[in-house]
Amino acid sequence: MKKTILLLALILIILTGCYDRKEINKMAIVSGFGFDLDENNDIVLTFQIINPQALGKKGGGAGVEPFWITQTKGEMVLEAIRKTMQHSPNKLYVSHNQIIVIGEELAKKGLNRISDLLLRDEEPREDAFLIVAEGKASDILQTKLPVGSIPAFEIADKVRSTKVSSLAVTSTVIDYAKFLTSDSPGIALGKISKSQDKLDYSGGALFEGDKLIDFLTETEARGYLWLKGDVEGGVIFTEVEEMDTKVVLEIVRSKSGFKPVILKNGQLSFVVQVAVVGRLGEFTNSKKIISLNKWPNLVKAIENKIKSEIKSVIDKAHYTHVDFLGFGNQIKKSLPKEWKKIETSWSSMFPEIPVSFNILVEIAGVGMVKQSP
Repeated sequence: MKKTILLLALILIILTGCYDRKEINKMAIVSGFGFDLDENNDIVLTFQIINPQALGKKGGGAGVEPFWITQTKGEMVLEAIRKTMQHSPNKLYVSHNQIIVIGEELAKKGLNRISDLLLRDEEPREDAFLIVAEGKASDILQTKLPVGSIPAFEIADKVRSTKVSSLAVTSTVIDYAKFLTSDSPGIALGKISKSQDKLDYSGGALFEGDKLIDFLTETEARGYLWLKGDVEGGVIFTEVEEMDTKVVLEIVRSKSGFKPVILKNGQLSFVVQVAVVGRLGEFTNSKKIISLNKWPNLVKAIENKIKSEIKSVIDKAHYTHVDFLGFGNQIKKSLPKEWKKIETSWSSMFPEIPVSFNILVEIAGVGMVKQSP
């Protein structure tokens, strides 16, 4: 379906009577591209380009791949781009670009070398997903997925579908641009990895300034989303020892965030607030589940699981001494006078600031449960 829609869009480009129309056979339509570093510290650019001949043909046509790959390299990004003309006589057309993948080694050295292309060039899409690869970006873009599919589009779909699980950070070019213009010391970007021919989009990539310093696990990514108020779905799995059962809560809706407060003793603190409405999707002991007098234990176990997810990412921020969670920014907004007192020493003192939790879980339903004989 996506290939058919894209084919129609390309036909419209040809037929529309615009003064600057581009003939399809003279365009190299980029679906995704990535950056790596080679052994000489040169930038390696990998472009995944759509093959128009395969669009609309089931299975990509008889032996026709739906995409092809071209690579160039140079000391500067623009130099590498210009060299693409040696491999493709057609100008790169990036209006349909879905993803931009950054290789791990380049990310560790810093994104400043490619920031100009991402932020100042008029062609790359601001809403393209910006993703950090564990390993090389080229390996991700050259992965062959099910017959007839365009990998960049499939990866973009994976990113969008993470809203259902809330186990991965999602980021776009515009998100990174906003970070660069802010005074935040760090940011979390999306992360992708490859195992054999399977791609996994989960967790996140942690940056201090423009440099990659660590990765986030799925648990840490969920904690990050709780703090940002971005948990839109997913499940919470936990064990309730008092009920001798394991349960899975499906998140129906949630509201979460955090704020700085000054305690009565003058101590600066943070309060994390989470409100979740969910339904029990699965459990291992139905006899215990219908015992209403044990439900406080069930609710408490789920609340503790949410708390542990949030604490995991706060611990990561403390360990790295990078306030990528935005604690300092919240103080600056809510308590500007307090911020002026501590701004210069914030990076060293924020790991010592206490955090309290106010978590409320409401179970909206359990489905049909019958007492076993």
